[in-house]
Amino acid sequence: MSPLYDLGFFFGGAILALAFLGLTAGLGVSIVAVFWFWLAFLDGPHIGATFTRTYVDRDEWRRRGRLLGLSLLILLLGPAVVLINVAAGSEEPFALFLGFANLYAFHHVVRQHYGFLALYKAKGVGVDRQLGLPSSGTRQFHLDKWFIYLGCWLPYGYLLLHHPAARKLLKIPETGATADAAGVGASAIAIAWAALCLGWLARAVGRGGGAWRRPPVIYPVVTVALYGLIYYLVATLEPIYATSRNPDQDFLLLTVMTSVIHGVQYVGLVWFHNARRYARPGARERHGFAEALNRTAVRFAAGCLVFTAGYAGLAVATGIYPAFGLYPAAPDSPIRMQQVLIGIWWGLALHHYIVDQVIWRIRGDAELTANLGLA
Repeated sequence: MSPLYDLGFFFGGAILALAFLGLTAGLGVSIVAVFWFWLAFLDGPHIGATFTRTYVDRDEWRRRGRLLGLSLLILLLGPAVVLINVAAGSEEPFALFLGFANLYAFHHVVRQHYGFLALYKAKGVGVDRQLGLPSSGTRQFHLDKWFIYLGCWLPYGYLLLHHPAARKLLKIPETGATADAAGVGASAIAIAWAALCLGWLARAVGRGGGAWRRPPVIYPVVTVALYGLIYYLVATLEPIYATSRNPDQDFLLLTVMTSVIHGVQYVGLVWFHNARRYARPGARERHGFAEALNRTAVRFAAGCLVFTAGYAGLAVATGIYPAFGLYPAAPDSPIRMQQVLIGIWWGLALHHYIVDQVIWRIRGDAELTANLGLA
């Protein structure tokens, strides 16, 4: 967008992740305070930002009314799985639902990193011409793409096979052949990640011609380095919340650091898009309330925070995170309200993932391409 805007929004989240690490691990600031700050002012607004360009937009209802309506059914998935728990007389279905939701969430975040790489590649063709450099070809793009994907997923896989809390969730025993195999797998993943990074960096250095000055090279380095730091090093501090009572509380700092860069990037991207889209002539007649909501950055931020009030309130009600909890677990009840609320809360996130992967498809959407400055 511009050097200052990109530094603040598209790279600034990485700096903020390191700041949160310094506050908690270095200065002793409560992870509980950091977590709720992140959820209320970064995570909630990034999901709410999607609504500022969809559900309040008259034109989006004309174009994608079916998607906007049917996608809301995902909110019922979690409560439906609670009923399956009751019918099966087992907690396993809901545990599998939560596992799926967490994996999908991680995929969504990594997919956004790939999306920013693609945007920078698209913009970089013009930058290459300005610098007198040959533009990167299709092969280089695919190498960078898989560097992003593997550079993020391999550390996550290492966490699953290495961290005691994660191994417990996967029912990997503490000793025996299975435990040994998991240890070997974790070591192999770490070696593969290191080899991937060294190979990609060697190729990047070999490009020459000022390649290191360009975001398509800097962005993957920052992203993959941050994920390596989080899952290989910071993970050893978890659970940083000393009185952790469940898996969500076991990984509070990892959740914040992994998600903060994603949330800041997304808010920055949506506002850049909305500021251009809703400033065009005739926007009020075509888009309705969305034009008024996005007329200024303050209004846009206010709209995101209105959504966050309900989102954070629901998180409080679930009782799975520390310091709050309106519905403690009640093992003697066949249907636990806590699980229903957790299912709905995760449903909001899953709904965001589903809608998000459709509304940002540039191919065949000339208006979106123009709004992102790619035309």
